[in-house]
Amino acid sequence: MKLIDNKFEKKYAFNIKKPKRMCTPVPEPEPEPKKRSASLVKAQQKYYEKNKQKITLKQTEYNKTYSKLTHVCDCGDVISNSAKYSHIKSKRHIRRMENINNGIPAGTTDGEKFINCGCGGFYKYNQRHQHFRTKKHHRFEAEKQGELKKQLEQNTYDNMRIQLKRMLFEEGIEEEDTTDKVNSTEIKIL
Repeated sequence: MKLIDNKFEKKYAFNIKKPKRMCTPVPEPEPEPKKRSASLVKAQQKYYEKNKQKITLKQTEYNKTYSKLTHVCDCGDVISNSAKYSHIKSKRHIRRMENINNGIPAGTTDGEKFINCGCGGFYKYNQRHQHFRTKKHHRFEAEKQGELKKQLEQNTYDNMRIQLKRMLFEEGIEEEDTTDKVNSTEIKIL
């Protein structure tokens, strides 16, 4: 940079160098596939027409045997050769591989996991309806309902006492100490 003296103001001059053009390699054209000569094409057509039945039989036999070839996948499934690609991308394969990586048997699904019930029993998710019909679970449900009713009754009684106290407080009336369970009609007002 140079400092250029100017009558009115001082300016800096910049010399910007343009980058040199670089040679980009030109891609070589792909070689064209060799064309079959007309005489070769005619000879192949004649051969195919003459031996069409043999060729189709061999092809169908090959296709049948190829599709019947089976493989044992890493997840433990036995799959046909033709279904290999779609199997590897399937949810089943992915789930089974996750189970193997987690140390769970491959075929375990969410429905096969055991669930502990509050009644003390356990069940598989797929068989939960059978468990809910057992006597043990029915007894547990009945006890649970009884406890809920008791809690509900206690809560309603406590709520009524609290409401009554609020009403009396708002009116400016003091309530006499009633620690025993007393109906709201028996509360003495001073």
